[in-house]
Amino acid sequence: MLDIATILGLFAGIACVFIAVLADGGQFGLFLCIPAIVIVIGGTMAATCVHFSLGQVLRLMSFIKKTFKYKLPSEDEAIQQLVNCASVSRREGALAMEGQLKDVKDSFMVKGLRMAIDGCEPASMREQLAREIENLKERHFEGKKMLEFMGAGCPAFGMVGT
Repeated sequence: MLDIATILGLFAGIACVFIAVLADGGQFGLFLCIPAIVIVIGGTMAATCVHFSLGQVLRLMSFIKKTFKYKLPSEDEAIQQLVNCASVSRREGALAMEGQLKDVKDSFMVKGLRMAIDGCEPASMREQLAREIENLKERHFEGKKMLEFMGAGCPAFGMVGT
């Protein structure tokens, strides 16, 4: 599943460049300069490597891929899945929820439901899931910080490439 807003934004930006080139006579060769592209992309990547650790830089493609692929689960669907699990648990017991897990796509919800099936104490569940959320926030913040750094530095290398 692709995030349609990200794809549309990317293609809209590319379309704007093509429209500008066409409006200026349509000579794409004037706008294509391999050394400038190498300076912009290579310089941005080099600056990123200087600023961040190797491990962070190697995870960069994973961050970018998630930017395009990840789609938030529907709130209504998540609520319906929880209601279904709760009714199964009430009728047949917590262990019966195991069969419902195959229909749940959200790994965070699966983790919480597995803890409930295993009889984990509510306070312990809350603590573990809160820790999971904090870890996720930290990972996302790291990726966001790297992409923001690259976005801020790229125009400078663009000026050098020009």
